[in-house]
Amino acid sequence: MFEDQNYQLIRLGDILKQNTTVTKVDCPDKETFVTLSSKGRGAKKREIKDGKTPVAFSGYRIHAGQFIYSRIDARNAAFDIVPECLEGAVVSKDFPVFDFDTNAIEPVYLLHSVLQNSFIEQIQSSSFGATNRQRIKEETMMNYSIELPPLSKQREYSQFVQLTIIIKKHYQQLMDSFDILVKSRFIEMFGDPYLSPKYQKMPFMHCLDFNPGKSEVKNVPDDLMVSFVPMDSVGTDGSIDVSKEKTLGEVRKGYTYFRDNDVVFAKITPCFENGKVSIAKKCRNGIGFGTTEFHVARPKEGISNSTWLFYLLRSDSLRMLASGNMSGTAGQKRVQQPFFEKISIGLPPINEQESFASFVKQVDKSKFVETVEPDHPAVFQNIHGFPSFGLIST
Repeated sequence: MFEDQNYQLIRLGDILKQNTTVTKVDCPDKETFVTLSSKGRGAKKREIKDGKTPVAFSGYRIHAGQFIYSRIDARNAAFDIVPECLEGAVVSKDFPVFDFDTNAIEPVYLLHSVLQNSFIEQIQSSSFGATNRQRIKEETMMNYSIELPPLSKQREYSQFVQLTIIIKKHYQQLMDSFDILVKSRFIEMFGDPYLSPKYQKMPFMHCLDFNPGKSEVKNVPDDLMVSFVPMDSVGTDGSIDVSKEKTLGEVRKGYTYFRDNDVVFAKITPCFENGKVSIAKKCRNGIGFGTTEFHVARPKEGISNSTWLFYLLRSDSLRMLASGNMSGTAGQKRVQQPFFEKISIGLPPINEQESFASFVKQVDKSKFVETVEPDHPAVFQNIHGFPSFGLIST
């Protein structure tokens, strides 16, 4: 793998030792709980909702530097090295923890090895059943293998990874500054469209088509391929993944319809509060369907455009107004259509909206969006002969 060399395969069980010390968690309300995100996104604090504090249980107390994985989501790359910020947190027995043999393996190297597509495929071949959520027990996990280059090479690689982490941190800070710039420009041009607009207020529903009907595609053949967008395919950063596809016949009923240039946004908590909003682009055949937990806002020709609607729907003011107008039980509340039918917003002329859209386009160019991000697999492949690793896409 390094510089086109082949190295011996070694079982995880030969370089990791499970820490089986069980902790009785008698006061769960005083503990920090941890969960693991899929696709290599790592360990994070598990938020406990009001009234949902777990009862006393026996589990593991984790420590910084240990390897941890999810039995249930191992097939989806739910692994990490416990970070310092989660030192002393607790997990259930569905999150086994392991200590490293640091005389044989560099922790960072191991983590990036288990995030290879080839390694994930080993695990997925062991998962079966209707839901593909079979638990991968420790004995099975420890029998999987990775390539093991000399420790000196592993350390060199680990240093390189740490450097890319630093670069990505600064990269993200730069991206955040661009986002702040655009939001500031929006307020400068339009004021707060909900609370203190610069333009005459109009009914929200006058400015767009809300949840367009599926009658637009009633005469389209069922075998036409269209994009399928579940909730996790829309990011809080405005991104949208339209790569998943289904036939129109599979999604015509029971899903939310949209098309290119529509603004798709979550209506359910916490996705609405977190800002899951995106402009649909490059859908297969220009058509998309998604979860019923989406609303769709379509710009009206000559009245509104997608960019303005996107930032309108990401507004902190909208989330504040909607917070007291949601229906449903705790944890499953939704912003329903009647809320939008009641509110008014400042509607700027379309030429002002187009001017703002041009500004956003120029800012996007400044982000170097076509360049490779610092932790992209190609970076590892082309510097110092490190492997591409086929890392799980995030």
